[in-house]
Amino acid sequence: MIVGIDIGTQSLKAVVTDDGLRVLGTAAVGYTLAFPRPGWAEQAPSLWEAALPKAIAQALDAADLQAGQIATLGIAGQLDGCVPVDTAGEALGPCLIWMDRRAEAELESIDAEELRARAGIVLDPSHMAAKIRWLKRHRAEPPAALFHQPVSYLVARLTGAKVFDHGLASTSMLYDLQARAFAPDLLEAFGIAASELPALDRAYASAGSLTVEGARLSGLPAGIPVAVGTGDDFSAPFGGGVVAPGRLVCVLGTAEVIGALHPEPVIDPAGLVETHGYVTEGYFIENPG
Repeated sequence: MIVGIDIGTQSLKAVVTDDGLRVLGTAAVGYTLAFPRPGWAEQAPSLWEAALPKAIAQALDAADLQAGQIATLGIAGQLDGCVPVDTAGEALGPCLIWMDRRAEAELESIDAEELRARAGIVLDPSHMAAKIRWLKRHRAEPPAALFHQPVSYLVARLTGAKVFDHGLASTSMLYDLQARAFAPDLLEAFGIAASELPALDRAYASAGSLTVEGARLSGLPAGIPVAVGTGDDFSAPFGGGVVAPGRLVCVLGTAEVIGALHPEPVIDPAGLVETHGYVTEGYFIENPG
């Protein structure tokens, strides 16, 4: 049996499936957003952690299953958030979530056309690199040891692994689509060291096993594998059957995504659509709104 988690903007969802991915039970636990100033949007990672065991327990009850019957765990969730953590992996402050736009001034020295050509992404303060630069300039001591997106933060809390997939990385403004790696010159432009970011791996790879602390946080047995996971812009299309070019998807939630797969990293010179890494081979071309 499998448990899947979605770290949404307004709630954390859990689903329990059998090995054939037949849904057996679902649950959702809501939480809040904070808007401390105009253009600022934050969420405490502790809200995700508090919701996690409740959602899993409710989904297991709905499926009439016990935690000991779960064999593996996968996590997807909101993109573009930025969580600064210390050397122990503890959050040093709130997550600047995807709708936060405080980092506008951090983009002034970045060439938008060059970024779009290399990274396939629109220069925008909602993306992770701008938020990291803002946090480095404006957040009080101590300095962050690492910066996570929401999915990689929760994976790290559950397994100790500091990793995220190529889809999440490709939303950061630091990722070269052709090289399928972080670009040293983009890192330098934003003043970010590669060591301050999670490592890269495939979304479907095992990040590691649920630690004792991960078992406490989730209510699931220690030792079960946890997938690297990906962002909701990619997990929802994948779940909808977008596994090869030829199918278009429209996903509606707090935000919306319209997109399709292409075998090559095609770049829109007008910047109407963005190009990202994906769960499978190929690239996801989308109009996020």
